[in-house]
Amino acid sequence: MIRFFRFSPSRLALVYIALSVLTLALFAIPLWYAWRVNLSTFREYVQGEEMQRLALVFDGEGAKGLATAMESQVRSLPGDKIMVFADPSKRRLAGNLAAWPAEVPDGPGTYGLVIGLGGGSTMRVVASHVILPGGYHLLMGRESVRFESLVERFWYGITGAMVIVVVLGAVIGWLSHRALLSEVHEISRTASAIVKGDLSRRVVSSGGSHELESLARTVNGMLEQLARQNVQLEGEIAVRRKAEQALHRAHDDLERLVAERTVQLARANESLHRSETYLAEAQRLSLTGSFGWNVSSGEIYWSQETFRIFEYDPATKLTLELVLQRTHPEDRALARQVIDRASQERKELDFERRLLMPDGSVKYVRVVGHPSTNESGNVEFVGAVTDITERKRTEQRLRAQYTVTQLLAEATTIEEVTPKILQTVCEFLLWDLGALWSLDRQASVLRCVEVWHKESVKVPQFEAVRCEITFMPGIELPGRVWSRHEPAYISDVVHDTNFPHASIAAREGLHAAFAFPILLGGDVLGVMEFFSREIRQPEQELLNMMATLGSQIGQFIERKRAEDGLRHAQMELAHVTRVATLGEMTASIAHEINQPLGALVNNLGACLGWLSAANLEEARNSVALVMDDAQRASEIITRIRGLAKKAPPQKD
Repeated sequence: MIRFFRFSPSRLALVYIALSVLTLALFAIPLWYAWRVNLSTFREYVQGEEMQRLALVFDGEGAKGLATAMESQVRSLPGDKIMVFADPSKRRLAGNLAAWPAEVPDGPGTYGLVIGLGGGSTMRVVASHVILPGGYHLLMGRESVRFESLVERFWYGITGAMVIVVVLGAVIGWLSHRALLSEVHEISRTASAIVKGDLSRRVVSSGGSHELESLARTVNGMLEQLARQNVQLEGEIAVRRKAEQALHRAHDDLERLVAERTVQLARANESLHRSETYLAEAQRLSLTGSFGWNVSSGEIYWSQETFRIFEYDPATKLTLELVLQRTHPEDRALARQVIDRASQERKELDFERRLLMPDGSVKYVRVVGHPSTNESGNVEFVGAVTDITERKRTEQRLRAQYTVTQLLAEATTIEEVTPKILQTVCEFLLWDLGALWSLDRQASVLRCVEVWHKESVKVPQFEAVRCEITFMPGIELPGRVWSRHEPAYISDVVHDTNFPHASIAAREGLHAAFAFPILLGGDVLGVMEFFSREIRQPEQELLNMMATLGSQIGQFIERKRAEDGLRHAQMELAHVTRVATLGEMTASIAHEINQPLGALVNNLGACLGWLSAANLEEARNSVALVMDDAQRASEIITRIRGLAKKAPPQKD
């Protein structure tokens, strides 16, 4: 036996490996097969016909029907089974559990879980989680005691097999040690003692082998030399050990300080990043950006929101000239003046200006800043820039609408109020030219009847063309508004395909335009259009206001027509009343006329008598009385004629 182990170590290794594999296979293969069969059985249960049947009930009767069916089934459900139905928010609708188990993962699938049953008790289950249409959740499963026992037995078997393999290896190693290494056992013990620091230990030779004796002498000689060197090295080692300990302490202290500082910096950076994020979001919501300006060096610092307001790339090198370049040309000189005065006098900044964007649109901003002196003694301004475009445009629209409403309330005719409306819209809403187009119903075209523009705007050719041309429905901006019965907006007429006079507008610097219909009921009475020298993006709020304004003008026209009709009806009624009264007053009128006629006849007779008597003075007096009576009769006839006509009554 000893001869076999001593002279065939390869056979010993092969036998050891073969026995190990065989032992593991005897325990692992049957247990693995049983485990797979048991797990397949559980999966078939939780994903089988019962689950399909409940899914069909849900498809046919909905969530309420499934809840009712499950409640009836729960009464007869065994204690080792679980069944829960919940809505998309995982609120229990039916089942034998009080609530949806929080241990169930959100995704569908089959899981092994430990769920709480209330009162501190738990249950191990293998369950299937299904998500039904609409996000409803269905959970079915069974207590997994048998499955757990199987797994425990599997691991017990594997553990037993490994123990057997280890014991077998230990036995074979012990036999090998006894058979092959017994002769060097003493050398091993001596070497172990030397390793532990016992340099006084020496190898004792038994004299059984020449090679071992030679090895023993060599080892003992080395031990003598090591003993001598050990005394010298012990002193050096003690000094080095102290130095190393001091170095380790210093290194540990440094690492601790670095770790603490790193944690502090990480917290500070996290807090700073969070504050920057909150500040950036607050600036974005309030349309307010921040800035810093070093007057002496000219350096300018902007927040992200300020870059967005001015529409500059954050990588742009900022200068004061670049800021003024974005300012509207009409406000540029005044803005420079305010900035220069504030920097020289170190006064607060607080002004509102317009910005002209690259696409031609206009923004309104309010700039506020506070001067301070930095550590170097240089003046710095720190402030904020707020985008107030929407507020300004809302104010302008409200003022324009209020003014137009006042004009319509005070005006007597549409011809009188039209130029004032065009002027009001242009001045309050900052448009340069406005025109009124009236509908010629006989020719079925729109004709320009009124044009207004600022004195600084010179567009003679465009104005002349607009006054001469007419438009049919759908042609150009007025025709489009006429045909659609709604306002229209053009950002740049120069590039509009349905604007025949685009070249003239380009030469005279006109770009943005909008128009709105003047409506009376469902009929278009006319169109108002406006032009600007700037390229403006469409404003739905402006079009909505102008649509309301068009309806107000239409109502004004309707009201004036109704007032004219009322006055005409009143005149007709007065005329009919006077004619009816004339018939009733005939007798009275005849009496009134007969009186001056009778006096006229008497005075003429007296005049003839005085003439026969050659008394010219009395005859002259009689003729004067005749003339007075004739005048009186004429006045009576004039009043009667006025009563019969459609004329306002006269007073005596």
